[in-house]
This record gives sequence, C-alpha cells and structure tokens, in this order.
Amino acid sequence: MSVEAEVGSSDRETATSESDKPVWRRKRVIIPVLVVGAAVLAVAMYLFQPWALFTNVEVDEAIPAGPAAASASTGPSGAPASSGPETLASGTFISLDHPTAGDVKIIETANGDRFVRFENFETDNGPDVKVWITNTSAKDAAAARDGSWVNLGDMKGNIGSQNYKLPADLNLDDYTSVVLWCDRFSVPFGAAEI
Repeated sequence: MSVEAEVGSSDRETATSESDKPVWRRKRVIIPVLVVGAAVLAVAMYLFQPWALFTNVEVDEAIPAGPAAASASTGPSGAPASSGPETLASGTFISLDHPTAGDVKIIETANGDRFVRFENFETDNGPDVKVWITNTSAKDAAAARDGSWVNLGDMKGNIGSQNYKLPADLNLDDYTSVVLWCDRFSVPFGAAEI
C-alpha cells in the first residue's frame, strides 16, 4: 500500500495548475503576448484608419482663374474677354466601392493651364485615396490599374469643390474617365466619364 500511496502523491505533484506556478513565470508569458497584441493593433489601426470613415475633410477651392492680366484684357470687339475658364469636358461621378456623387469638369484657364475640377462632390473618406485620369471606362474602374492612368495626387477632401492640375503634355484624347483610387486597398471609390 505504501507504494501505491507514493505513486498517487507523485501524480498530484506533476498535475499542478497554472495558478500554482509562480507569478513571475505567468508574467513571462503574458507580457510578450500583450506586447505582440499591441503591435498588431497599432499596425491594423495604421493600415485601416477606421476613424477616417467617421470624419469628413471639406474643401472649397475657387475655380482657377489664370493670370490677372488675362482677365483685364479685351476681346476683338473691345469688350472684356471672358475671365472664366473654358470647360473642355464634363461628367458625373458614379459610386463604385464607396458612395460617391458630384460633378467633374476638365477646365482650361486663359493661360492654358488645365485642371480636373470637382463640384458638389461627396464620397467616403479613406486612407491613401488618389485622383487618377484613366483610359478605362468609369463603369470598369476596377480595371483602372491595368490601363493607362496618370496620378493627379492625393484626394484633398471627401466633400466640396477641388482642383487637380493636369500635366501640360497630357493628351486629353487618350483619357476617358476620372477615378478615385484607394492605393492601400486597390479599390475604386468612384469614377466619372469625361
């Protein structure tokens, strides 16, 4: 009987619970897990920026006017020349992966500068959203990355009127739409045929 009693007591000694371990051993496991968890959370917050969906950035840029001298010049009849830019193309945004609305125009100022202009514009805010002019259809904007596109810069705001300067050497005949492209997640927010 004494042999069985000794075996039974040794089984009890090896089957200690987590709470029977010294506190310093539990901390050696818990602290690294908490550090890794905090690092994963920080990276996820940086990548997804969830607060962007609940914040708006409103922009209200004036229509580019060109040089002041051009607005003071007179036309051939002696009447003042038009001081506003010429609209070369226009379209309306459609929603793709995010609700998007508003008008887009391609305008040219008196000095020849050309801009993509958004008016009555509204979409979701998001991380790393770019404004592209592309040769793909607005309805097929998900394929915009596969086509020819020119990055006009970061979207300035998700609400309001804004201007994006076109490169001087850009041939507008080669491009058919403006796309709001989220580089971080490779998705189109919205697009407009021009």
